[in-house]
Amino acid sequence: MLLLLIVLPATAAALMLPFLLTGSTFPLPILQGALISPLLSLVLLSRLRNIPSTWTLTAQELGAGSQMRLRYLWLPLIRRPLMLSLLLAVILGIAGSVCLLQASSSLSTQGSLF
Repeated sequence: MLLLLIVLPATAAALMLPFLLTGSTFPLPILQGALISPLLSLVLLSRLRNIPSTWTLTAQELGAGSQMRLRYLWLPLIRRPLMLSLLLAVILGIAGSVCLLQASSSLSTQGSLF
């Protein structure tokens, strides 16, 4: 619940950033990525929180190395949340690009009126 207090305003700020920063566009994608990263990790962290810690210990006792645990235990468990985070990143990237295009087109139309 506390993480949502960070995620929602940060996502809104990332989408509104092109309208707020009208000068230099160089750090804009970096700032947007930093603001959206808590949202992308929220889905994955919620899934990892629900996995019992004894599964890793059991896999170790059965002789699974770190690569085997990653391939056969962790990746199947986090595949769906990882795909959802990737889909969310693509959607937010497209929305950020649209906002950037709208901000740049509104700046160019304002400049041509004067």
